[in-house]
Amino acid sequence: MKKVLCLDLKYTACQVFYYATFCATMSYASVFLLDRGFNNSEIGAVLSIVSMIAVFSQPMLASFADDHIEIPINKMVCYVMLIVIALSAIVYFLSILEVVLLIMVVSIFS
Repeated sequence: MKKVLCLDLKYTACQVFYYATFCATMSYASVFLLDRGFNNSEIGAVLSIVSMIAVFSQPMLASFADDHIEIPINKMVCYVMLIVIALSAIVYFLSILEVVLLIMVVSIFS
């Protein structure tokens, strides 16, 4: 019973931290895109697209991880984070076209 309770608490903590991070990230994306000159309708459409892509890409990545046990999960997460960090640095430091910016934001947040 004690082991099940411990797993329940860990699962709950994972969910709480995931959704807290998700909310903070989406809020930052909205403020960032407002600063870059997008209006609220465009931002809403972009963040909706991000969410729809995530609905499909996250299960696909999980399935890939299940099928390839030789690749450790922490290594896979590190690769994804490196891609996100690289794209974030490009978006932050370079002045790029609006369309390219939207594509990169969708790539980062998906």
